[in-house]
Amino acid sequence: MTMVQRPNKDALVTACDIYRDAMRPFLLRVLRRVKGSNLQNTIRYSLPDGQRRFFDMGLTQYRDVADAIDIGMFPHLIRAHWRDYFLHEFRRDNSVLDRVWLVRDARNRVSHPGTTDLDDEDTRSRMSDIAYVLGSINAPEEKKAVESIRDSRWGRFQTDQSLEHQRSSTTDASSQAGQSAAPRRSGNQSNQQADDGLPRQSTELEQYAIYVDDPTNRSRIHKIDCRWYVGRKEETLSDNYWLHGPYTLEQASDTEQDVGKTDSGSCGTCNRWVS
Repeated sequence: MTMVQRPNKDALVTACDIYRDAMRPFLLRVLRRVKGSNLQNTIRYSLPDGQRRFFDMGLTQYRDVADAIDIGMFPHLIRAHWRDYFLHEFRRDNSVLDRVWLVRDARNRVSHPGTTDLDDEDTRSRMSDIAYVLGSINAPEEKKAVESIRDSRWGRFQTDQSLEHQRSSTTDASSQAGQSAAPRRSGNQSNQQADDGLPRQSTELEQYAIYVDDPTNRSRIHKIDCRWYVGRKEETLSDNYWLHGPYTLEQASDTEQDVGKTDSGSCGTCNRWVS
């Protein structure tokens, strides 16, 4: 029998394993500082119902909290305690949370069986996201290992050149969108730190971001050229926030479902095609 070769998928699986093993002790160290609850309950009540069941199953199987948390849970744990604990850990770099969501999406894709390999650009970008997060949690050896895997596939020069091209394309698109932006709403809001890290690669022409409103239990998918996103994307509050991506429509839909708001959907201005 001929073995199907999927080098991009294999490389990303290895990178995700390195990322998972480095993130677990970091997350537990931070979550142990959460006041008013023991570690297990802190984790349990930070997760949506589906992930909470997986966590409980993991505790039963492994009897170790570290082994019971997985990549799919990481963004929920960070988001639940972002303002009080993780914002300081990540030196107020709001882009880290976006990258953690994107890595989760990438891990979900490589977990599904299939005969086709992953896209070069998307795989390279996700591995760069992994390396960025590992650098943010002060895991230099793991970061170097992921960068080595990435660069052995595409070469350091090619990787740097491609990322610079993607940065330029993203900047041009944002500039064009800004010309038609609606006036920014005023209010008691603080500016989000600009994301100057590695770009997001989409496999679709259109790209999307997600707005999450915790008090109303609501989320909405917006195109990145939507006037509401362009006018408000720099805003950040403790309980209202953007997941910037940018995501493909499929990724945005999956991520919005995983966020778990009871009132979810798409922006009525830019996504009227949604019933």
